[in-house]
Amino acid sequence: MTPWLEFFIDGLAEVFQEAAAIVTDKSAQMTKIEPDLIRKLDPQQRMVRSINL
Repeated sequence: MTPWLEFFIDGLAEVFQEAAAIVTDKSAQMTKIEPDLIRKLDPQQRMVRSINL
């Protein structure tokens, strides 16, 4: 059972690393296109803004 668990955990780690890379990429892309004033908003203000769009 240990070899299977190691295989499974290694697979999860790989998927999480790929997901983190995608999130980092998307975040960098969004930062480039957001106006400076929007970047200065805190997360709650951004959430309210996105709901009102």
